[in-house]
Amino acid sequence: MTKKDFSAESLFDFSFISELEFSPDGKEYLYVRNSLNRKDNAYVKEIFLGRKNRAPLKIAGGNSFSPLHSPDGKYIVFSSLRDKEFIGSELYLIERDGGEAMLLCKLEKEFIKIKQWDKHSKGLFLLTSKQIVQKDKKDDAVEINEVPFWTNGGTFTNDTEFFFYYISLNGKKSEIPLKKILFEGLNKQSNKKIRVNEFSLSPDNNMVAFTVCEEPEKFPYKSSIFIYNTKEKSATKLNIKGTSAFNLCWKDDSSKIAYLVENEELGLDGNSKLYIYDFAKKKEECISEKFDKTLTICSAVNSDVFSSKNMKIRWKNDKIYFTMLDKDSNAIYSIDEKKNLKIESIEHGSYSAYDVNNNGEIIYSYDNFTVPQEVYILKNQKSKRLTSINKKILNKYRILSYQKNTVKTGSAEIDSWIVMPSSYKEKIPAILEIHGGPKTAYGNSFMLEFQILAAQGYGVIFSNPRGSDGYGEEFCDIRKKYGTIDYEDLMAVMDFYEKNYDIDSKRTGVTGGSYGGFMTNYIVTKTDRFKAAVTQRSISNWFSMYGTSDIGYFFTRDQIGFEPWENKEEYIEKSPLFQVKNVKTPLLLIHSFEDYRCWVVEAMQFFTSLRVLGVKSKLVIFKGENHELSRSGKPFNRVKRYNEILKWFRENL
Repeated sequence: MTKKDFSAESLFDFSFISELEFSPDGKEYLYVRNSLNRKDNAYVKEIFLGRKNRAPLKIAGGNSFSPLHSPDGKYIVFSSLRDKEFIGSELYLIERDGGEAMLLCKLEKEFIKIKQWDKHSKGLFLLTSKQIVQKDKKDDAVEINEVPFWTNGGTFTNDTEFFFYYISLNGKKSEIPLKKILFEGLNKQSNKKIRVNEFSLSPDNNMVAFTVCEEPEKFPYKSSIFIYNTKEKSATKLNIKGTSAFNLCWKDDSSKIAYLVENEELGLDGNSKLYIYDFAKKKEECISEKFDKTLTICSAVNSDVFSSKNMKIRWKNDKIYFTMLDKDSNAIYSIDEKKNLKIESIEHGSYSAYDVNNNGEIIYSYDNFTVPQEVYILKNQKSKRLTSINKKILNKYRILSYQKNTVKTGSAEIDSWIVMPSSYKEKIPAILEIHGGPKTAYGNSFMLEFQILAAQGYGVIFSNPRGSDGYGEEFCDIRKKYGTIDYEDLMAVMDFYEKNYDIDSKRTGVTGGSYGGFMTNYIVTKTDRFKAAVTQRSISNWFSMYGTSDIGYFFTRDQIGFEPWENKEEYIEKSPLFQVKNVKTPLLLIHSFEDYRCWVVEAMQFFTSLRVLGVKSKLVIFKGENHELSRSGKPFNRVKRYNEILKWFRENL
């Protein structure tokens, strides 16, 4: 059978794995399979129960997700959106051995952030969020009195409240007043606005740990840990170091809790560290200070055909498990309280959802450059594949391999790769891809976009310039340096491949999204070496980014180094819009209308300026999409995005 080349339509053949969880006895496992429905232009989320020596059993279809075993193994609770007209959360319960799922509760206009069973399997605790809307409003005005005032792809977030419930198996709901249990007796600020990010119930059910952002307007990236004692009905605030605590995990005997903390010395570019708090000693200890890598809660290796959830740290048999990004690959590690570190995973690639059972076996989803995502289990340092959801991809398509090179630039060594077409007779056009972040990384994961471009005859070049994650804090810290050392690295990478590969230097293009979109804008103001460019979900003006993005006012301050009114010259120098008169490169701008991370005005003002200047340019705006268009947008919109990129490069290269 002759294999086909990838095209934009190939997206419909992929499936993605998320939310892996072992059963309490460690013999079975749950996972969510995400596939694409061409007819409805939508995603289908189905829950499967994996069983030993038998095919996985589908236990919930349609739009079902976030499954969770009860501790006694008898039940599975999951979320589902079966009522298409309903806005909010629906929670269902099903017996693990089969039968019909029953509706446990419906929460109108409330969205479940986290759920957890009690130890007796009699019910669940839920943390939800809800936007409090004023009643009897007869106009369309939105009243805003706080920032951030919206979230990417969402809506205005004014007056969002958080709720904590206990739901029994008969569906009875009891609200536990969050502010009262956290602040009463601790201080007199129980009426102030807070954001509760997560909670974790101790195994003995005597304590509940919460991460709380106490000043969501001024410091939305900071969070503290509060411990509520369920017997004494009182709360304490832990004295922890760092900017922000997250990803809570209890030791089995409830004597200690582990969590990640951001390093506030490097702002948003700092690596997270793993801490343990000992309740008997009332003392915390960092157990990961010796390694300068990024502990992740999602795979930081970029991919456009995978899902990533359940990346929480786990504490099993006196070992804490976590994922860590090391250069171009992330992997599963463990560490004990004596700080003995061990890499558990055995293959180089990208690990996303995972879980660990009491026998130390690890179930995980994995992909690499040439193998799309599947579920595997690791036993005694031997890996076995458990699913074949993407077998069609391997059988149907010609998958092109990657070549890795290290490029020396200045004082750094930059990891880079190229995907070459399967065959060519003369020098080929090439496209430089720039990742977002900037604190993310390209690496050993499957990228459909690269395969599509290479199948059309382009060499695809990508790299991890300074600012990228996985290479240590000094490498990734480019605060106040945007457009300097990162630009130097990217140009050095292009120089290397033009010199050492069969690339036509007169037919090269550049593209990238988010930070990569910013760099694409910046590059075309500095050089005309590229004959075509595609900028996606980009930043063109740091002034407007500051005031319109859902993260702008603190992200921009952190990365540029100043408030706009403190150093307007620096904002002008770093904004491609103010150097737009230098652009000669034909530029396609792709943006989503509901992208509130980098709002659509970033593309609009750059495009308007280009048209006034007479530069060949085109703006494509996707209605109803947000910053995640390339990863989770509506299927046909993702296909159109691929095709718009291809069309632009065909026309101009």
